[in-house]
Amino acid sequence: MQSISDALNALHDDAAWFARAREVRLLVVRTSGDLRGAVLDLLPGFEFHADNRSPWIVLDDARTGEDAGWMARSNRLAAAWERRREAYARDGIEVGPVPLPASASLGQSPAAAGPSPYLAVFELMAGAVLRALRGPLQGLVLVVAPTIIDDARALDEEIARLLAARELLACRIVLVLDLDDPPPRRATAVARPLAVETRCAVDARQKQADFAAFLVSASDGARASGGVVGPRGVAPPRRVDAPPELPRERRDAILRGAGINPAYLDGSARLRDQILGAALAMQQGNGPDAIAQQRSACDLAASVELGVVEVICRVTLASYLSALDRSEAAVEELDRAVSVARAHRLPEQESQALLALGLVHALAQRFPDAARAYVHAARTAEAAGAALLAIEGWRLAGQLALLIDAEDQAIDCLKKAVQVAADSEPTIARLSSAPEAARRLAALCRARGWRTQAASLDEQADRLERGRTTASPTQIGSAGG
Repeated sequence: MQSISDALNALHDDAAWFARAREVRLLVVRTSGDLRGAVLDLLPGFEFHADNRSPWIVLDDARTGEDAGWMARSNRLAAAWERRREAYARDGIEVGPVPLPASASLGQSPAAAGPSPYLAVFELMAGAVLRALRGPLQGLVLVVAPTIIDDARALDEEIARLLAARELLACRIVLVLDLDDPPPRRATAVARPLAVETRCAVDARQKQADFAAFLVSASDGARASGGVVGPRGVAPPRRVDAPPELPRERRDAILRGAGINPAYLDGSARLRDQILGAALAMQQGNGPDAIAQQRSACDLAASVELGVVEVICRVTLASYLSALDRSEAAVEELDRAVSVARAHRLPEQESQALLALGLVHALAQRFPDAARAYVHAARTAEAAGAALLAIEGWRLAGQLALLIDAEDQAIDCLKKAVQVAADSEPTIARLSSAPEAARRLAALCRARGWRTQAASLDEQADRLERGRTTASPTQIGSAGG
C-alpha cells in the first residue's frame, strides 16, 4: 500500500543522508507500532550503503530492570563485533578483538564511573570496538531501539551521556522511539546542532485511500470473474469458452464430499466485501457501520460453516468494539470466537482468540481475567504444538504478573516461555519473543541477587536470537547466584 511505502521511502531517504553525513551524531526515528518491524529491518541495511564506512549494530533490548538493559546491550555489542571480525577477515580486513566480555568489564569498572555502572560497562565496550577498528572502517553506528521503555527520561539521559563521552566521539546513534514516547530533549541538546529527527508513520488519509482503492479493485475483480458483485439482478456475461456447468445437485454433492458447504460459493464474494467494507468504514471513523458489516460477516461465515474464517472475523469484530470503548461487547465476541474454535477443533485459532481476550481484559485493567486468558492461551497452544503462540502466551502472562507486582508468578511464566523455546526448532525460537522473556527473567534474577543465573539467561537470550536452542534452560531458585 502507498501509505506504507511512502513512510518507509521517507525513512530511507533520511537514513541514507545520515549514512553520508558522518558529522551528524544523532538520528531520532519516531515510528508507529505497525511499522516498527519494517524500520528495524530497513536500518541495518545502511551498513552496506556506498558512502558508509561504519558498522551498524542494532540493540533492541528493553530498557528495564536494575541495569536498564545495558548489560544485555554490552553482550550483544561484543557478540556482533565478533561476527563482524570473521566477516571482515574473509574480505581481507583484519580488525582488533574486543578485549573483555561485559561481565568481566563490570568487575573492573570503578564505582566512580557515574550513576550507572552498567552504562559505564557499555561505554567501555563501545570504546573497545572503536579502538579495534582498522581502515577503511571509520566510526560506529549504534541503532538503539528498546522494545520496552520503563523510564523515558532516564533513557534520554543515558543516550546524552554516551554522546557526550569523549572516548565515543566517533560513535553515532540512531534512536528508535514510538510516536507516543516523549522526545529525547537532553540527548538532542547534547548533539545539537548535529542531531536530526525523522518520522516514520502511516498517513491516515492515504491509508483510507488505499483501502478504498483495494475495495474497488476487489469488486471489479469479482465482477470480471462472475462473482456476485455488480448491478443487482443483472447476471454477468458467461465466458464463451467456459466448461459446461454441473447440475446444482451434482455440484453440491461434490462439495459436501470435499467437506465444503455449498452455500460458500454463493456467499464468498459477499463475505469478502463485508470484511473490506467494515475495515474501510472503521478507517473513515464510521464505527457503527463497521460493526454492522463485520457482524454480518461473522454471521455469514457461521452460516457456511467456515470455522477458521468465523474465528478471525469475530476477533476482528472484537478489536473494532474495543477501539470504540465497548470492552464488554468485545469480550462477548471473543468468548464466542473461543467457543467456535473449540467446536471446530481449531486449537491454534482458539489460542489466538484467547490472546486477544487477554489484551482486551488488560486494557480494561481487569488483570486477573487477563492473566487467566494468557495462561489458557499458552496451555492451549502448547497442547497443539504451536510453539510461537505458547511462548507469546507465557511471556504476556509473565509481563502482566510483573505489572501487578506478582514476581513469583512472573518468574514461573517467563521460565515456561524460555522452556518452550528451548524445546522448539531453532527457527521458531529465533522468531519468537523468547529472547525478550529470557532478558526479563535475567533482570528479575539480578534484582534478587542471583547473578550467575542472570548472566546465564542473558547468554541464553543471545543463543535464542541466533537460533541456537541446544542448551538446557537455566535453573532458577534461591540457592543460585
